Amino acid sequence: MLTAQVTLEQLKPQLQQLQSSHLNNLGQLKVLLGLPLDQDIVLVGTLGAAVESHLNLTGAQADLQVSPDVQKAQLNVDAQELNKKSLDLNSWIPTLSLRWSTSPTHVDLFQDIYHGPSAQYPKAKNGWQDNGTLSLSLSYSFDSIIPWTQGRETILQAEDSVRKAHSQLEETRVNSDLTRQNLVRSIDQALQSLVSLDLAVQLAQKTYDLSLDSYSRGGKDLLAVQSAEGDLNSAKYKILAQRFTLLSDVLSLEYELNVPFGTLMGGKS
Repeated sequence: MLTAQVTLEQLKPQLQQLQSSHLNNLGQLKVLLGLPLDQDIVLVGTLGAAVESHLNLTGAQADLQVSPDVQKAQLNVDAQELNKKSLDLNSWIPTLSLRWSTSPTHVDLFQDIYHGPSAQYPKAKNGWQDNGTLSLSLSYSFDSIIPWTQGRETILQAEDSVRKAHSQLEETRVNSDLTRQNLVRSIDQALQSLVSLDLAVQLAQKTYDLSLDSYSRGGKDLLAVQSAEGDLNSAKYKILAQRFTLLSDVLSLEYELNVPFGTLMGGKS
């Protein structure tokens, strides 16, 4: 009994750490949901339900889905290519400039000068004249052609950024495919483990029942019953932990498949 009490006291720091992590995770969840930090969140559902019975790995077509990470990498490629195309247009296409200015002047204010017998200028129509200008210019920059110039270096950097973006996209696709395969294997392994763990719970329950019955008849002491109960609780904990791992892998797989939440748990795709 003293040994069990020592073991219990040694587990209390681990329990406190788990409780602290639980509160931290709830706080992060509130931030993601845009909720006030002082608002209470009530989690619905337990790990006791046999969620594996509703699992449907064929509910999504993995070959037709693209993970959000791959989509993000593809958007980066598109952005880099668009930036390079913009630089090419600015560097290789001539620049056409059209300028027009106007300077209207009303000449009726100077009738003696403009319309008298000794007028120096011809009379403007409706008393207005305009000395505006119109200019058209065509320019071309050779900065992008000559090596070691700033324009040429900018274009080379843009080309390098495009190559890096394509490389990152291909690497993200490979990692996504590998993650999917690993998650499917992990889910299959968890399903097989749950079968064995469920059998272990049944055996531990039967052992506990027999120990309790034997204790009531005087065949065993209380310590044997408590030991059997501890084995039963340990077996139940293992099956809950394995079911939690299974659900986590299923959620991760749904993210990689880019399917709605709950699709692999029997929901609609």
